Amino acid sequence: MPAVTAILVRDPAQGASVEQLHAFASKLGGSGAGGLVIGTYHASGAEHAAILAPVFTPDRVETWFLPQLCTDTGTVIGVELEPRLRHPELGLLTAAEFASLLDPDERVVLVKAALAQGLAALRQWDRRAIGVDHLTLRLEAEHLRQGELADFLLWELDRQDVPPLRLVIAVAKALDLAAGPSNAAHNLDRLAAAGCVIELIDLGVDGPSLAGLRRFSPTRLRLGEAFVVDCDRSPEQQRMILAIMALAEHLGLSAVAEQVSTQGEHAYLAQIGVAEVQGRAVARALPADLMPGYLEECDRKAVLASPLRRAG
Repeated sequence: MPAVTAILVRDPAQGASVEQLHAFASKLGGSGAGGLVIGTYHASGAEHAAILAPVFTPDRVETWFLPQLCTDTGTVIGVELEPRLRHPELGLLTAAEFASLLDPDERVVLVKAALAQGLAALRQWDRRAIGVDHLTLRLEAEHLRQGELADFLLWELDRQDVPPLRLVIAVAKALDLAAGPSNAAHNLDRLAAAGCVIELIDLGVDGPSLAGLRRFSPTRLRLGEAFVVDCDRSPEQQRMILAIMALAEHLGLSAVAEQVSTQGEHAYLAQIGVAEVQGRAVARALPADLMPGYLEECDRKAVLASPLRRAG
């Protein structure tokens, strides 16, 4: 049997700890006289890019689905698309781990692949009568600045015979929606005019400005982690979130909350009228093959939780 002389950890946060590796090595007899060396290694951005670049192709994109729960009915009313990358050596990578290494064109390819897979899954769920109302596609400012993005998204909706009103476009990060003609404004104009639902994320907190409300007439407002964290316990957070909720009500916007991590936060948000919640307190993102079973189980629980009506 070959001797184990070294174990190199690319990133301890993503795998076994050094202590666990020592325990594993001792079972192999490598931690004694064999001179086992256990160390850590953090690749630079350039090295990560070199590892990733040859394998980024649309067929390696794997879309996961983050459930969004209706606070009124308790059912899964929508899902947000979360593209991931299946790397032959590094395994499944989240967007946070690889998206920054892609160039602008590749990031758009990522979005397109996620939407195509998401719409295909939606149609399968519809055929099994376990469909959700809508898909949410999160677009950063850099996505919206790509010239023909809206045309492709609308073409894909038409190709898969899904009405635009079932696609929610969540506009993320700072974007000057009040500026003059631009690719971003053109894309949002096209999507809104076609019937897609426009959702603004964290209005006024590194997000779109109030000017976007006048130009694109969004119907949803998302509360991010800056508003949600400790909202059930912190009076300061409650004052801030109630002010945003009052604005949303005045403008006729439904409110959605993300990064909901505790049952206390979930309960408070439901109490003050937030329509949908997503995050660890609701469910973690799931791959496509697990979604049908999850949706069926959610439907079953919703039926069991419904009050029984007396016959006659």
